[in-house]
Amino acid sequence: MPPVDNSLAAPFTRLTADRVREIAAVSFGIEVADLHRLDTERDDTFVLDDLVGRRVLLKVANPTDSFDVIDLSVRVLEYAGRRDEQLPIPKVIPSSDGELLTRVSGMDGESRYARQLTWLPGRIPTLEVLTERQSASRGKWLGRLNAALHDFEHPGSKRYIAWDLAQVGTLRPFLVHVVDSDTRARVAAQLDEYDEVTGPAMRSMRQQVIHNDLNSDNVLVEDADTDSVAGILDFGDVVHSAVVADVGLAMSYVIDVARPEFDPWINPYALANAFHAERPLNDDEWALLPSLVRARLSQRLLLGSWLSATNPENAEYTSRTLESATIALELVHNRDPHEGLRDG
Repeated sequence: MPPVDNSLAAPFTRLTADRVREIAAVSFGIEVADLHRLDTERDDTFVLDDLVGRRVLLKVANPTDSFDVIDLSVRVLEYAGRRDEQLPIPKVIPSSDGELLTRVSGMDGESRYARQLTWLPGRIPTLEVLTERQSASRGKWLGRLNAALHDFEHPGSKRYIAWDLAQVGTLRPFLVHVVDSDTRARVAAQLDEYDEVTGPAMRSMRQQVIHNDLNSDNVLVEDADTDSVAGILDFGDVVHSAVVADVGLAMSYVIDVARPEFDPWINPYALANAFHAERPLNDDEWALLPSLVRARLSQRLLLGSWLSATNPENAEYTSRTLESATIALELVHNRDPHEGLRDG
C-alpha cells in the first residue's frame, strides 16, 4: 500500500452542537445564538452566530493532526495577509487567552486543536454559474496568494500529504477501488504518464509553500456578481510543492462538465492566464499544465474511491466529487489544449 496518511480514513467522533457551544463559550468567549455544521472531510467546522449578530467560523482539527500541521495553516494565513492585504482570505481571531490555536477536548476526551476565523461573505459557486470570467478571477487571486507566499517557510510544510500532486505516483494501489472499468483504464494511463514524465518534471521545477486545494468548495463568489471571487478558504492542505502544481490542480476544478459540447480547456486556461499575470510561469511550467490537470483528476478519483470504500460513514461527502472528476477526465484524457490558449 502507498504511504498514505492513514488519518485520511481514520474515523473519529464528530462534535455535537452542545459541545461546540461549550468550546465557543469557554475558549473563545462566544455566547452562541445559532450554529450550523459545514460538510468537511476530516475535521469539525461550524458557522457560529453570537448574541450581537457577529458571525465567525470555528474549526476543530482532526484528533490525529499534529500541532505543526495546524500551526502551518494558521501561519500561512497570517503571513499572506500581511504580504498582500487585499487577499480575500480569513483572518485568525485569537482565543480568550490570546492564542491562535487552543487545545480542547473532543467527544471521547481526546486532545484537539481549535481555531476561530473571520467569516467571509459570499457563496460557494455552482456549475450553473461557472464561467470563463469566474475561472480567471480564481486564477488572479490564486496567483496573488502564491506570490505572497513565495518566501514563506514553516517546518510543517515539508510533509507527506496524499493530496500533494508530487505524491500521485504513490496512489497506484488504489486503482482497485475505481469501479468503472473505462475510468480505471484512463486513470492507469495517467499514472503511467505521471511516473514517466509528469512527476519527474514537476519535481525539477520551482518549489514553495502552496495553497494546494483551490477546488470549488474552497472558493466564495460574490452574491451580486458570481464572476468575481470573494474568498479563498481552507488552508488545511498547504504543503511545500511545485508552484505549477497549484495552478494545474485548480484548473481541474473549472472544467465545464455540465456543458461537454464546449471546449473543456477554455475555463482552465482562463485561470492559468490570470495566474500567470500575477505570478509568471516559465515555458516548462506552461508545457506541463495539461498533464497536471489530468494527474489531479486521477488523484481525485483514486483518493475519492478509496475513501468511499474504507470510510463508508463519510462516503456521501468523499464520493460527491467522483462523478464530476470522471466526466472531466473523459473530456480531457485524449484532448490537448488548442494552440494559442496562452496569453503573453
